[in-house]
Amino acid sequence: MKKILNIIGITLFTILLSVSLNGCGLTKIQKSSIASFGQATATLGAISKEQFQGGRENVIQMNRQRLAIEKKILPARKLDGTSSDRSFYANCLNLDSGLDQTNIGRRVDAVELLIEYGNLLVAFSTETQEKELNTASSKFTDSLKAFPNNPLSAEEISGLGQVVVMAGKMWVEREKKDALKKIIPTVSPMITKICDIMDNDFDLNKKGVAADIFNTQDRLANEAIDGLKREGGSIGDRLLLIDGFSSADQNKEKIETVSSNILKTVGSLRKANKELISLIENENLSIEDIKAFADDAKILARAIKSFIK
Repeated sequence: MKKILNIIGITLFTILLSVSLNGCGLTKIQKSSIASFGQATATLGAISKEQFQGGRENVIQMNRQRLAIEKKILPARKLDGTSSDRSFYANCLNLDSGLDQTNIGRRVDAVELLIEYGNLLVAFSTETQEKELNTASSKFTDSLKAFPNNPLSAEEISGLGQVVVMAGKMWVEREKKDALKKIIPTVSPMITKICDIMDNDFDLNKKGVAADIFNTQDRLANEAIDGLKREGGSIGDRLLLIDGFSSADQNKEKIETVSSNILKTVGSLRKANKELISLIENENLSIEDIKAFADDAKILARAIKSFIK
C-alpha cells in the first residue's frame, strides 16, 4: 500500500510540476496566431527571394534577346581611343541592367530574415522537436547577422542571438513565451525596414527591381514588334523576334501580377507586425490584421503558382 501511495504521490507531483511549468505559456490563440504570422512571413520571404534572383536572370535573358535582335556591335576601342578590356565590353552590353549580383545579394539577405524569422515563430508556437527548434534558432541567428545595414548594434545582435540560441534548447512553455517577448519587439523594426525595401523594389512607379524588369521587357517588346513589322529576314530571324516578344509578354504579365500582390501583402505585414507585438503581451487582443496578412500571403502564393509551368 505504501508503495502504491508513493507512486501516486510521484505521479501527482509530476502532473502539478508540468502544469506549473507550462500553465504560463502561450495560449491557444497566441500559438495559432504566431504560427499563422510565421507561415505567412516565411512565404512572403521565399517568394520575394525568388523574385529578386529570378528577376535578375530574366532581365539578363531579355537583354540577350534584345541585343541579338538589334544585331549589337561592340566598339573596337573606347571613345578616347585607348584599348578596351573585358570590363569595358561588359559595361557596353549591360546585360543585367544594373541589377548586379551585389545589389541583388543584399536584397536576398534582407528577405532571408523574413524566411528564418517566420520559421522560428512557427517552431516556437507549434509542437516542434528539440532538434528542429535548434535548427530554426541557428538559421535565424545567421540571417540576423547577415542582415544588411542592420539597425541593431553589435551588442544587441549578440544579446538577441544568445536569447534565440538558449530558446532553441527550451522545452518549458513559459520560457518560450518569455523568449518571444524579447525576440518579437527587437526584430519588429527590422521587419518594418524590410517592408520599406520591398515597397520601393516592387512598386512599378519607383526605381526598384520591378521597374527595371518592367522597363527591360518593354524595350524588348518594342524592338520585337518593330522587327516583325518589317518584311524579309530568315526564318531564324523571325523566330528570334517572335520569341523575344513572347518572353517580354510573359515577364510583363508576371511582374504586374506578382508585384501588386507583393505590395498588398507587404502592407498587411506592416499592420500584422504591430499587432504581433501587442498579442504577445495581451492574449485577448483582436487578431484581424494577422488573419488578413495570412490570407494575403496565400493569395500571393497562388499568384506565383499560376506562372509555374
